[in-house]
Amino acid sequence: MKDVSAVANRPNEYRDDRLVTIGGLPIQDIVTFAVPYPLGTQKNRALLKYNKALEEQGHLIQLNESFLESKLEELESISSLSGTIEKFTLARLTELALLCVGNYADNGCIGELGDLMFNPRLIHVHIKGKHVPVKKER
Repeated sequence: MKDVSAVANRPNEYRDDRLVTIGGLPIQDIVTFAVPYPLGTQKNRALLKYNKALEEQGHLIQLNESFLESKLEELESISSLSGTIEKFTLARLTELALLCVGNYADNGCIGELGDLMFNPRLIHVHIKGKHVPVKKER
């Protein structure tokens, strides 16, 4: 049972009620968090929805480079990454990337680990005399 709704007299606070099972016993986990910006703007609502989806979809089973890349593209389509909320959201995505790298290392996937950390998927090569860079993929 997951419901994110505004707390009565405080429009910038949200309450998240979750029913969690620990050791076979249902326990209600209640989290209240404050958002320091007005939630009325469309961008802030989209970022809140994005963070909620990131929380629900960011499981270890799905956590790989293509998932992280799709989430980064989705975040970039929402905003210009210039505000504080956007930077915190990008930090959450970066933490998931580090978790993914740790999982790759734990499971001996050295090639994937190296690709994610050191070998970018796309490099723009600028050639002298040409105005358009050449794309070099991994």
